[in-house]
Amino acid sequence: MASASPPASVLLRARPRRLSLPHPAAAAARPTLDGSQGLRRAPRRLFLGIGASFLDQFARMASGSGGRSFVASARPQRGVSPVEQILKNVVWPETFPFKDEDFNRFDESPDSLFYSEPRFVTHIDDPAIRALTKYYSEVFPPSNSSGVCLLDLCSSWVSHYPAGYMQDRIVGMGMNEEELKRNPVLTEYIVQDLNINPKLPFVDNTFDVITNVVSVDYLTKPIDVFKEMQRILKPGGLAIMSFSNRCFWTKAISIWTSTGDADHVWIVGAYFHYAGGFEPPIVCPLVLWTYLPTLGVQTRCMLYTPESRWLTNDLFFEKVLLNLRKKVTKDIGINICYTEKVSYEKLSTSFNGLQQFDLDDETILNLTAALTSKGLGVFRFDFSGNGESEGVFQFGNYRKEAEDLHAVVLYFSDQKYEISAIVGHSKGGDVVLLYASRYRDVHTVVNLSGRFALDRGIERFLGKDFIQRINKDGFIDVVDKTGKVAFRVTEESLMDRLNIDMHAACLSIDKGCRVFTVHGSADEIIPVEDALEIAKLIPSHKLHIIEGANHCYTEHQEELAKTVVDFLTSIQAEDAAVVGDL
Repeated sequence: MASASPPASVLLRARPRRLSLPHPAAAAARPTLDGSQGLRRAPRRLFLGIGASFLDQFARMASGSGGRSFVASARPQRGVSPVEQILKNVVWPETFPFKDEDFNRFDESPDSLFYSEPRFVTHIDDPAIRALTKYYSEVFPPSNSSGVCLLDLCSSWVSHYPAGYMQDRIVGMGMNEEELKRNPVLTEYIVQDLNINPKLPFVDNTFDVITNVVSVDYLTKPIDVFKEMQRILKPGGLAIMSFSNRCFWTKAISIWTSTGDADHVWIVGAYFHYAGGFEPPIVCPLVLWTYLPTLGVQTRCMLYTPESRWLTNDLFFEKVLLNLRKKVTKDIGINICYTEKVSYEKLSTSFNGLQQFDLDDETILNLTAALTSKGLGVFRFDFSGNGESEGVFQFGNYRKEAEDLHAVVLYFSDQKYEISAIVGHSKGGDVVLLYASRYRDVHTVVNLSGRFALDRGIERFLGKDFIQRINKDGFIDVVDKTGKVAFRVTEESLMDRLNIDMHAACLSIDKGCRVFTVHGSADEIIPVEDALEIAKLIPSHKLHIIEGANHCYTEHQEELAKTVVDFLTSIQAEDAAVVGDL
């Protein structure tokens, strides 16, 4: 499996062909098990995949950054992920398409120095780990099977194998002995630098499974390593390669850091192809992506169900949540990229606000848990240009994000779902209010700590002299705590925010649209007075102040979730009663 990050996670899967006698006319062209001409050697199975790590936009490698793209012209139809199509019917060049310089690295110092100190951390996020472990549990030989051997290539202190998984022989090969000693699944380990010596110290046909977790991007001699993998795998064996959009970029090869997630699938697929001995891979999912043609971008998303919740404790900021209800009573499956059909009576969807925070924040996760506990499914996504979604990030972009939201509404309308409510936090609160001022297809809006006066709060990001600086240079680079540029604010993007009139937007919201505003009395970023101003202008409005809550509801997560869920369920009950009366 090549697990990349999911983007969300994707698998490329190839089942082995059965061993059979070839046609006599073709026998001379097929090697035997010992390399002579005759019976064809059983091919190896290959699983490639993408696992998604949910990183800050400025920490990930984006395809739109000017790097080479092998699949730029291949746009799939709606509901089909671009990643899923990358290795379908691919026509490989006659010769290996990469040059020696493609495997150069920014830091060419010995890897032994870089890995001299142990790093007891995980390099993909919790949802990707769970998805990868679950997949391992589905494709690994049963635990304690006689004669089964596994090799974890480029191993560390954790291999993400299923809990309690055991075999007589599980070998780890890595760069740091202290990390390997800590790995509980290993029965033995070897310290070896594959970039110096790609020769694997095992006899032919030794292993049933070879795994590699988020390390293929560091290999400077990948074809040599992949040929060795093919040699030591048993006939019908399984190669599982996982890779992520996060890495130690100074040690990753240049072809990797100059390209994006979709390209990485092609690159690893090329390794398997040109190494020889593996069947063509098929893309299978671990985590979700969807392609919304109305947005014109590939959008990272997550699907939650009442039975299966992916909850993590990450930072949070501005998100938007959609609560969807089916238009019809009969079961209708929804095909959103890599998920099986679901038939819940209600489905929810969420997406991001500012780009430096991913869609796994605490507020939305807690709302997700509360909604799923009421039997609601949850669908979440990053806005275009935010998080891991394609597109260019803009500091303002409020109207564009409202249009993105409209594209999502149209998408689910096509899938026979009705958007019964949209919920947004902070900037997301402004987005849902702007949406309601422009469209009449959603009749319930929840604004969590949205800002009324958009000319305020800018100094927090750009500094007190932002007007003078942007007039002088035309842009302002916002840096993170380490001094790296997180994102660029252009004059156009800034003016987009300053020109938004929330007063007029609130007055434009239809009287039939129910708006619920929740705000913390101790909000240190957007004062509670903004909520009071919004409440004055919207006809059908309800205001709820959570005493003592800050902007992020740090100490009031449960109260916030209960408040929102109670409101939404009461609205649904009212709607059901009206339908019943009809």
